[in-house]
Amino acid sequence: MTMFRQCIALILLMYAGSMSATVRNVNNSSPSPGQFSTLAAAISASLAGDTIYLAGTGIDYGNVTLDKQLTLIGPGWKVSGAIYSGNAQVGTITMNNLAAAGSRFIGFRFFQLNSNTAAVQIFSGIVVQRCIVDDCLFLGNDDWTGTLVEGNLFTSTGPNFFAPVSSANVTQSTVRNNIFNGVLFYATSNVIEQNIFCGTSNANTAIVSQGTLNTFRNNICMGRNCLSVDNTATVTANMSFQCGTNAFNGTGNYPNTDPEFQSYTVGLYNWAHNYQLKSSSPALGAGFGGVDLGVYAGEGVYRKDGEPNIPIVLAIDIPGGLTIPANANISITITGTVHE
Repeated sequence: MTMFRQCIALILLMYAGSMSATVRNVNNSSPSPGQFSTLAAAISASLAGDTIYLAGTGIDYGNVTLDKQLTLIGPGWKVSGAIYSGNAQVGTITMNNLAAAGSRFIGFRFFQLNSNTAAVQIFSGIVVQRCIVDDCLFLGNDDWTGTLVEGNLFTSTGPNFFAPVSSANVTQSTVRNNIFNGVLFYATSNVIEQNIFCGTSNANTAIVSQGTLNTFRNNICMGRNCLSVDNTATVTANMSFQCGTNAFNGTGNYPNTDPEFQSYTVGLYNWAHNYQLKSSSPALGAGFGGVDLGVYAGEGVYRKDGEPNIPIVLAIDIPGGLTIPANANISITITGTVHE
């Protein structure tokens, strides 16, 4: 196992070599084989622009605060039927000053990402990709602009974007290829495309609330209130099915049309469901620009396993068994891949 972890570290160093900043790794499983045993310590030791790789221990790394621009990357997770495992779990991530703008969060599970500053600030360039978000992106009093929210699963049925004041917004950002159980509050002047909005049994959950002037296209909405997408938005090429209100504001949409997922029942996200489209699906090629509707098409990437687009080690072969003579030469074969 020690040799395996050393090989993982080698892969990370190879990855770091392609970057100008330092890559650090953290593992909170005892005895920790990582450079750091706590995420807070890894953040404290890092400089702006550095990357921290979180091991998928399944043990909560706790709440952390960012006061600098960092990239946090987890390993994604293993999915088997309706069960997932092997993820890196973080609590609430707080960006407590503007220096944390531009931080990136990729391939792990967290409760909440928020900005919490004394003054109203504009946080630009935040990236949230291939994560599981159990609560929301919480804006505080701030605007988040130029944000990329791509390929995530939002599990909460409440607000998935939220702010305590109406002056705070996710704005001029891209929200694509996500699965949402909840509502987007305070989203203004964004491109919201290629998402799936899962609905609850009352079939009347809002999609966007207190958000205006968005471009809303190529989405699939199940069990929702489609009129909640503001009439100031550009709404086209969206499909609704079994919604309390199936009609969208806009033209060229597909009201009360079954998208024909591979497997699905109306309700909240379920790991056992397969949201890829059947060959007979009316959502194939039905989107703006002739693309398929839903999370598996368009310019963004959705991966059910959440694996990031960095080298991933799939297998390591060390011949000779567990016992190797001292000073012997060994040949190690590493099998890996790089995702899109």
